[in-house]
Amino acid sequence: MSVLQPNLVSIIVRTHRRNNLFLFEETLKSIKNNVYRPIEIVVVAQTKDDLLISTINQLIDSLNDNLFSIKLVINRTDQDERAKNLNLGIAQATGRYIGFLDDDDIYYPKFIASLLQPYRIPMILPGRMVM
Repeated sequence: MSVLQPNLVSIIVRTHRRNNLFLFEETLKSIKNNVYRPIEIVVVAQTKDDLLISTINQLIDSLNDNLFSIKLVINRTDQDERAKNLNLGIAQATGRYIGFLDDDDIYYPKFIASLLQPYRIPMILPGRMVM
């Protein structure tokens, strides 16, 4: 089990057979552009396509920096395993707070901060607060 980091928000992003990575890149950038820090992203890619995995790795490398991290988890299957992908992401997350975002959606810049500021009564799942 990962050691939880206080105040860190982990965002789980699942991607599955996305041929056009433009929306996926916009999703990752929207998280990176949030005013709240610290944030980590755990990308769970469900694919057997090595070329797609390589392309996702290149995209992640271009976005990683000292204040922001993106981890990649690969689920090599063609089956629809959406729930398993979330569980794989949660297992790799080290944040006290966990959020989820699909690979074709975005967060507005103050979204994460707006969720955490008024958060008074947390829902706790195995030692984590879930947004």
